Amino acid sequence: MTMVARKVLVENGRVLTLDEESIKKEVRDLMPFYRNEIKKTHLATRRLELYYREMYLKFAATDVGMNRWVGEEWNRQAKQGHA
Repeated sequence: MTMVARKVLVENGRVLTLDEESIKKEVRDLMPFYRNEIKKTHLATRRLELYYREMYLKFAATDVGMNRWVGEEWNRQAKQGHA
């Protein structure tokens, strides 16, 4: 049992201060909107991926005067343009 200010909040593993069914319904109602937003974000990300990859490889090949890679394997891959 969990109590705060003499009020029981959780008992036998159940939260007593929330309407669990109401929360589940709200989530179910909102999911179509969120799925659509996630899909739009995914499509936008795919369109930009090649540009980000090109920028990453360009900057990875630029000497910054220090080793910015973790471990020798990363350093080797970066020099080959595969990191």
